[in-house]
Amino acid sequence: MRPVLSLLLVCAAMWAQFDSGQIAGFVRDSTGAIVPGAPVAVTNEATNVTSRSTANDEGYYVFPSLPVGTYRVNVEATGFKKYALTGIVLNAAAKVGVDIELVVGALSETVEVKASAAQVNTESAQVGRTVEQKQIQDLTLNGRNPVYLALLKPGVRGGNINTFDPDSVSNGGFSINGGRSDEYFVYVDGAVATRTRSSGSMLGSLNVDAVQEVQILTANYNAEFGRSSGGQIRFVTKSGTKDFHGDLVENFRNSALDANQWQRNRSPDPALNRAAAPFRFNQFGYDIGGPLVIPGKFNQKKDKLFFFWAQEFIKRRSNPTNTGIVPSLAMRRGDLSELLTASNPFFGRVRAINDPDTRAPFPGNIIPATRVSPNGMALLRVFPEPIPGFQQGGSNWIGVGTAASDMRKDTLKVDYLINDKHRVAFSGTFNPWDFNVPFSDTFGRMQELWQRPNRIASLSLNSTLSPTLINELNVSANSDGKGVIDWNNCATCRRSAYGLNYPYLFPGTKAAPDKVPSIRIGGLTTLDAGPYPGAWAGYVYALSNNVTKIMSKHTLKFGVFVERSGQNDYIQGTTAGPGTTNNQNGDFSFADSGGHPLTTGLALGNALLGYFDSYSEFGTKAYTPYAATSVDFFAQDSWKLTRKMTLDYGLRWDYGTAQRETYGRFANFSSTAINPVLNRPGAFVFEGGGPGGCNCSFAQNYKFGFGPRLGLAYNLNPKTVLRAGFGVVYGQTNPLGLG
Repeated sequence: MRPVLSLLLVCAAMWAQFDSGQIAGFVRDSTGAIVPGAPVAVTNEATNVTSRSTANDEGYYVFPSLPVGTYRVNVEATGFKKYALTGIVLNAAAKVGVDIELVVGALSETVEVKASAAQVNTESAQVGRTVEQKQIQDLTLNGRNPVYLALLKPGVRGGNINTFDPDSVSNGGFSINGGRSDEYFVYVDGAVATRTRSSGSMLGSLNVDAVQEVQILTANYNAEFGRSSGGQIRFVTKSGTKDFHGDLVENFRNSALDANQWQRNRSPDPALNRAAAPFRFNQFGYDIGGPLVIPGKFNQKKDKLFFFWAQEFIKRRSNPTNTGIVPSLAMRRGDLSELLTASNPFFGRVRAINDPDTRAPFPGNIIPATRVSPNGMALLRVFPEPIPGFQQGGSNWIGVGTAASDMRKDTLKVDYLINDKHRVAFSGTFNPWDFNVPFSDTFGRMQELWQRPNRIASLSLNSTLSPTLINELNVSANSDGKGVIDWNNCATCRRSAYGLNYPYLFPGTKAAPDKVPSIRIGGLTTLDAGPYPGAWAGYVYALSNNVTKIMSKHTLKFGVFVERSGQNDYIQGTTAGPGTTNNQNGDFSFADSGGHPLTTGLALGNALLGYFDSYSEFGTKAYTPYAATSVDFFAQDSWKLTRKMTLDYGLRWDYGTAQRETYGRFANFSSTAINPVLNRPGAFVFEGGGPGGCNCSFAQNYKFGFGPRLGLAYNLNPKTVLRAGFGVVYGQTNPLGLG
């Protein structure tokens, strides 16, 4: 648990965040007297859906939960002219104040007003920024990844809006108001879009043409928002309207327009030095939205059922170039005589090798063939052969790989107005991403094949139970499984292709038995074959319900949020420290001296003799399904103290259980547990029961996540609002538990 305290006093416009917004205000006559009981109607200009309310005894009216869009407000009161205000832009979670001044006259007359293009939120102390649809359309966004629009908000640092990142799962890697990059969450139509396994990534980049707006929540947010101390980035996808609209789009890049890289210019190969590395990028798609109508039977007025559907396809092809230091052909036979020349490109000085048995130099710096280890020579053969005529610094090898990336972005939004009291909305995205990594290590001796399905869905029911009572029910889910990282099994990726036949310490346990080991030889570029293959399947299921009650000048809101998140992992061991490995197939390390008692004084010589300093390997990868449950409650009130002043206050309780492995196999070292082999204290124990189990929990649930919120907004004039706020927010570093 990490509480974050924020205090902010600003003088600026505020644009808020969530999937619905609020329009509220007072109804008065031209003398300033209140007009109680005046009927107020707000209509979405795109769908013609109308909501109705009545000004209370104090002349105050409020529509606390309206979908994002552009609205008009109409008032018809006896003794006054009709009032019509059009062009009110309502962003997600925005609280727009619309005070209405009625003019005495006949209802047959109308006073028409156009809303200001720059509307200041006067009703809330929340601080944030909404990037609206027009800005999204007008901005040139490199790669068309809308997450980078967050950089338009002051206080968001750490990225570049021109980052070319069209096909990825990155959340942008931002720091919001100084927070860490894993301290903010990403939401799509109210559904969690942050991956369970990594807070630094989300479930696929969105189709920018399907995004209605992007909200960046930074400070002083109400109690209904929580679980992320570093802010929130919330996407609202487009909805259909009463009219049909559609788009076609194509973006492309081609290496014919690029300059060559300087590394390729140095290559003696004409195929490399004459032109830039081949690169093809195509990003194309379409979208369509409108009403769903059954002629003569259903939705004739086009104000009941709407849809929006979009698809985007990304195809990227490139030939990345790598360079490295590899052993010469002579070295692979045990002949290191070239190192007796001070100008040798490997070390730039003389390096003689000694016979570890006699301590005398090997004659001519050549190891006799009878002394060379077959597996030691095989390890050197795993390195590609040097490229004749190529020498760039110490690098004597240059290679070109083939990379391919394919991503599809499907977006569906359906809105259904059941009747005047109930409306349903469904939102779903599916972004499957398949790509390869030709250089998992420097030389492409391990090549990865990735499959990343990314799914997000949410279903909401908004019910106006009475003019002063509203209920919002939301069910959402996300999944990034089953994700797979396979190995290419290419001819140059197999250890058997090089004659490596050393026995494994843990035979019969390898996911890819013929994969090459990692090889670390001083003086050469490290060949790190990495931790894969592997697989995973993460998920987040959430249920929330909010109730809004309007009482005089108070807008009370209460809610509960329940989340079950988990990860079915077969991808453990992706990181390793010194002396350990993340390569299941082994990790050899050769140094000049210090590890093996027998040494030639040179890592290359030790490798030829098979005298490694360290070797690491591990057995069966653990399959670890683990999960956690979070339950959050909040209560808040937005109190309209005066015509110009609004007080927001509330309390949130975040209760998150620590993640648990389904079968109780999480292990920890205990200084008091009896080691059954040594029969003395000091042993690993497991959370579960049975032999070696403690039937306990290593991590305790945190029960004291109480976060008070207090905010004040004062409208100095139509263009200026003062805001002050205080809040305690408990950060959750990933969806699998508060941390």
